[in-house]
Amino acid sequence: MVKASSNLLPAVPRRKQLGLGFFGLIFYVVILGGLGLIGLKSFPIYAEYLKIDRIVKKIGADSPKSVAEAASSFERYSAIEDITSIRGADLIVDSKSGKSVVSYRYSKKIPLFSPLSLVFDFEGSSQ
Repeated sequence: MVKASSNLLPAVPRRKQLGLGFFGLIFYVVILGGLGLIGLKSFPIYAEYLKIDRIVKKIGADSPKSVAEAASSFERYSAIEDITSIRGADLIVDSKSGKSVVSYRYSKKIPLFSPLSLVFDFEGSSQ
């Protein structure tokens, strides 16, 4: 008599379970949410920086003769573009080889939540 085997199916090696668990999902949601928060709060600051850089390049192309002239031009442009981070008095005008170079430097702080904030340092020139 032939002995019947209790194991009718061939042995298949066990594979490691694939996929994402609940705690892994929560971890990724928190990380992506934090990065999204930083991105959403940083975008207006960076957009304003691009406006300031464009205005300073326009003023530098006009080659202002004095700091007062550059400041008044910047104030007119910034009133139109609604720029509040920097004023015309903060611009630095330097004459190099007969051409005026307008530059700027400023910082902007973004509070994220209670003890944490981001500080952006911007600088640029008309060259």
